[in-house]
Amino acid sequence: MAPAVMLTYSAYPAVADLSSLAVMEERYGSSDASGAVALDSDYMIVADDEENLLRVYRRGGNTDSSVAAVKEWNFSDVTGLSKELDAEALTRFDTDKILVVGSHSNKKDGGEAVSDRGHLVAVQVSGTGVDAEFTHLGTYSFLEQDLISWDQQNGDNYGFADSASGGLAPENVAGFSIEGASVSHDGSTLWLGFRAPQAVRVV
Repeated sequence: MAPAVMLTYSAYPAVADLSSLAVMEERYGSSDASGAVALDSDYMIVADDEENLLRVYRRGGNTDSSVAAVKEWNFSDVTGLSKELDAEALTRFDTDKILVVGSHSNKKDGGEAVSDRGHLVAVQVSGTGVDAEFTHLGTYSFLEQDLISWDQQNGDNYGFADSASGGLAPENVAGFSIEGASVSHDGSTLWLGFRAPQAVRVV
């Protein structure tokens, strides 16, 4: 099945009255949180794009018991990743299964990093809170190649081959960087949000 790709952009107006926004809540331990999924009504799982860690936090409130992670799981050993995955999204693809999505981007200097960042990590979660347990189900490392092949077979509209090649930083509008992901309700499609390359159409 050809991968589904969606590139969309939204603009949000400035908010003058901050009182209309939800109260900001603090969580300690992760300075670069990049994705989260609800574990249940009391807890959530949070990913970090600077560490190969999944953390479990209590949802709601800023009490002493809610700001610190109650559980941490380092997935470097089970995946064999020696450097950061640069996880940019978490999404649930089954009741007890989540997908950790690497950015698939180059380094800031444009150097190749797909061997570190070009992976989808499937994880099964059981239990909740401090009793949450994580099991590595598998790692898929060919999404970038799949996207390039799909694009080339469909008119090369996004130029994935060029944008994913060495020499382009992920911050470049012509670069390559996945920044979000979500599985469709029926579980058949993985939607991807790109920081780059930038486009004005939806496929």
